[in-house]
Amino acid sequence: YQEGLKKGKRVLSAYWDVYRKTWSKNSKAEYAIRDVHLGKIKLRGRIDRIDFLPDGGTHVVDYKFKKPGARDEKQYRQLTFYKLLIDRGTSWRMKSGEINFLEADVRTGQFKTQLYAPSEAEVKSLEVEIKRVTAEILDLKFFTQGCREKKCRYCNLALIRSNEGVV
Repeated sequence: YQEGLKKGKRVLSAYWDVYRKTWSKNSKAEYAIRDVHLGKIKLRGRIDRIDFLPDGGTHVVDYKFKKPGARDEKQYRQLTFYKLLIDRGTSWRMKSGEINFLEADVRTGQFKTQLYAPSEAEVKSLEVEIKRVTAEILDLKFFTQGCREKKCRYCNLALIRSNEGVV
């Protein structure tokens, strides 16, 4: 705990010193969006920061307390989900988003930001996937389908259980 606290103070102090004067004052932090419905599916999420742009759109900032890495499909999917929440659950519209890494790059000492702009088509595709996966979960298809990863220990466990007649 003490080690983590010490690291957190060091990392966040450095980040604060670099960015504190650039942050928008027209923003909301730790903003919760609840009760977004896709049919009977209820979605919700908490967004680290929403900046309100002069043209009426919004820009989302998600903070990652880790060292910067390459662009990541999971991070893009997360921002696409935030666009779904904002566009379907508020009167605002998300135009863009970014991932802010709170730990500086060890080689350069610079903080890294990755910018993304999920499209409406990507949001619609995500909605379809959420509905499909939800239906599969409710139908317990994961017991017979698996995730199709060759060495997934959970899928192998399901196979063992089904061979024993437990499933």
